[in-house]
Amino acid sequence: MSAEKQSITKCHYHYSQINNFISVKDFMFVRENGTNHLLIRFVNLSDFTVNSLAFTVTELDASGKVLGKFKIKLDSLEILAGSTYAPPAGFKVHSDCCDCVINIRRAKSENYLYRIQGKQIVTDYCKPSKAIIEGGDDSKSKTLFYVKSSRAKKIKASVVGAAISLLIIITFNAARPFAMYYKDEIKNFLKEYAETIWAESTETAENNESSK
Repeated sequence: MSAEKQSITKCHYHYSQINNFISVKDFMFVRENGTNHLLIRFVNLSDFTVNSLAFTVTELDASGKVLGKFKIKLDSLEILAGSTYAPPAGFKVHSDCCDCVINIRRAKSENYLYRIQGKQIVTDYCKPSKAIIEGGDDSKSKTLFYVKSSRAKKIKASVVGAAISLLIIITFNAARPFAMYYKDEIKNFLKEYAETIWAESTETAENNESSK
């Protein structure tokens, strides 16, 4: 936005909001060079520091007609409890927009996610997981957020179990010819061994008879 501003209209936000959460304090429209920009100032009424904020803006004209709608997500914030915050850059809106409804969808504070469900605030805990980011000598751990899925675990276990069963079947079928081969070899070996022992015993007996 240039320093030359054609007109500035400041508005007090009059739509209902949830208490003890991130709220819209006021907003203004800055019209310049045929474009219309929306600037918003939030106030943190909660008892935690906000690090991320997501909200939806519904554009309205003078009669209350909806002109458009868009979503915004702001990260890397540090809105302390009780303080106000205004994004440094405005959001381009319809040229006829002179009012808006701003719905806060969710706010994040460290590992906690606060979201609107009906007229209540629902808190979710995001479990951090350390992952190594490869980057030469500058490799470092980065915190990622994920949700564990029991369904994924069951599918993984089923796949592993099926793979093991298939491996056992393949190994058994592959080993059968060898087992049959060695079974015949063992029979032949025992037969030859028995015949040798029998022959030696017979010869020994005959020698004993002749020596008497």
